[in-house]
Amino acid sequence: MLKKLSLAALVALGSVSTLSAQPLTEAIQNVKVAGYTKLQAYFDSNKDYKTKYLTEALFKFAVPVSDTITFKSAYLFKWDITGKKRKIKDDETLTDGFAQLTNGKFFLQYSNGALTGLFGKIPVPTPVTGSGVGEATGAGAIALLKANGATFVAAAIDDLVLTDKVPVKGNNTYALAGIFGNEMLKTQAWAFKVNNIINYDIVLMATAKVAEGVSADVKFATAKLDKSISDKTQTYFNIAAKYASNGADATVGFIKTGKDGGTVTLDEDAPLVRVIPTEQHDNIANSADDYALYAKAGYSVDAKTNAYISAAKADKAFNYEVVAGCDHKYTNKFKIHTYVSQASAKNAKTKKDENNLEVSAAFTYSF
Repeated sequence: MLKKLSLAALVALGSVSTLSAQPLTEAIQNVKVAGYTKLQAYFDSNKDYKTKYLTEALFKFAVPVSDTITFKSAYLFKWDITGKKRKIKDDETLTDGFAQLTNGKFFLQYSNGALTGLFGKIPVPTPVTGSGVGEATGAGAIALLKANGATFVAAAIDDLVLTDKVPVKGNNTYALAGIFGNEMLKTQAWAFKVNNIINYDIVLMATAKVAEGVSADVKFATAKLDKSISDKTQTYFNIAAKYASNGADATVGFIKTGKDGGTVTLDEDAPLVRVIPTEQHDNIANSADDYALYAKAGYSVDAKTNAYISAAKADKAFNYEVVAGCDHKYTNKFKIHTYVSQASAKNAKTKKDENNLEVSAAFTYSF
């Protein structure tokens, strides 16, 4: 606890001392700290480094200023140890990567009943910008209003930064959304505009409960790019059926992109398109006039362990991929994820099919 408080104090010192009249020691005691540390090692048969190690550390701080205002910040660090071989004279050695801050946020959050507002360098977790740890960030404001079971969202971002480095920086991004739902049906409607890049991007999503343990998901998007980039309209469609009961779960789905492309997101990790339950190929949004079929089946061996297999096949983006994996909750805070993946895809340069085996083990501790 002392380590958490001292680290939080260093990060929050300036904002607490200037924005709150309460003593610094009392403010430090009220700081909430959360996050995780993660170590992942994987073997890739089609890369020159063969084995790769990735480490991540996420730190999130929340500093209450008043009953309605909270200062929040989050910092994601990554350390990439590639293990890539570099030849020095007649000997071979290993070169390591370096730790870097890849995602940082610092913002004010206002919450007063039905109204929530964010202002500063804020998270931007939308269907087209990514969500979760690697979510997009931007300098701007987001407002959320809850009324009669619905949530309405309005956002204006001046400087959007994405995990996949899509060139949005410097172009204002605007979004409007309506989110509605009940126990049987949940729907979302989003509209986006990015100056000089996207004239409009319309996203519609729905999840319906068909029967006990059975649900259906539908996602559709259409986007018109700025005429300086393309005069074509991008379209994307995904439908999936899901089943979960008595420790067993299964998913089958189908994706189709338009003849002029299906790039309707700003980030390859965006939840709208990252739906294929495999590891090496998880979406086909950048492939024009393409389709993909995918399936996943899992079973909870016990309360802590779930084993699964998944498979996918695309018409153009890749040939196939098959995955066998396991998720184990060692404790409530320590989790292990392992998988073996075999995939085949056509090399863009040689036009020949290439097979790739990937084996991974990831260890995550949350606090």
